Amino acid sequence: MPTATLLAVIAGAALIPAAAVAARAILDARLRRENLFLLHMHKGGLGDAFCQTGLMRALRAKHPGLRFVVLTRYPEFYDNLPEVARVADLRRFSPAKAWCVQTALRLLRPVRAHDFVYKPQRQTSKALLEARPGWRPHLVELASERLRLPADFSDVRGLIRFSPEEESEWAARHAGLGRFALIVPAGKTSYTPNKEWGFDNYRRLVGLLPGVNWVQPGLPENPALPGALDLRGRIGLREMAWLLSHAEFAVCGEGLHNHLCGALGTPCFVIFSGFHYPEIARYPSTVPMLAPKAPPCAPCWLKTPCPVPGKPCTGDITPESVAERIRVRFGDGPGRGSAGV
Repeated sequence: MPTATLLAVIAGAALIPAAAVAARAILDARLRRENLFLLHMHKGGLGDAFCQTGLMRALRAKHPGLRFVVLTRYPEFYDNLPEVARVADLRRFSPAKAWCVQTALRLLRPVRAHDFVYKPQRQTSKALLEARPGWRPHLVELASERLRLPADFSDVRGLIRFSPEEESEWAARHAGLGRFALIVPAGKTSYTPNKEWGFDNYRRLVGLLPGVNWVQPGLPENPALPGALDLRGRIGLREMAWLLSHAEFAVCGEGLHNHLCGALGTPCFVIFSGFHYPEIARYPSTVPMLAPKAPPCAPCWLKTPCPVPGKPCTGDITPESVAERIRVRFGDGPGRGSAGV
């Protein structure tokens, strides 16, 4: 019986306290017998979904040979990963089945399962950090606070692998790019608008470094950067990650692209806001761009628009300062090739 179906069947039992212990034991016994761990994420964004692969690395460091069953709305992240035994696309579940699976897992809390972004009421990230002054974990560790199986969080880089067919197809498609850098001037604002640096700052940065062969991925509705090769809406998620793996460097805000660069080892100049502390998304490849002086309100964890005039956590980061950091490391930057795609 597929794991998702098994969960749906025992969801009813999970609602009855007397049966919950037995239901949990049944699920854990099956997962333990097959040396599996069940990762599931019913909400959250692309960055959160990819960071689950960092948890895979952390768990396998303690439990060699462990493999994963993944319930996700973003199955493309798990292609070609030998660590993954099975992937179930939650977008294909009926609402009733999705509710049963989510309810069963949240009520049972098996030892060998984890909901990456779920936190019970009053256990927000901010509350967890306030309860442990001085603790500044990476997002992978913070999101694993309720994990019941030991893990080693000393290396939480994500996992992504490309097939030979993908490598061949995309190398041919982008053969004319030469050396290039990726720039992502628009991030996700549905969770909070306070991580954004502002499109005009990215536009000014491109103007300050005209020798860089800038490439802009993203959604077609995002504004186009003058001076950048426009790939908005023309490449998929995995192809964009492949481009990141071949870029000289990237410039972006906090989020998915930095997490991908961390996995791929691509230097990433990240505009960090004061929404949270920079250690939450810092990798060996991360070059943090911070305000010269952190405002007293940081980290704010504020999901509504910042009330401070000028939003100094990002407003005090100038395009000139970012351009100078890039010049120090890369000179005038990767030069222009012919157009790709």
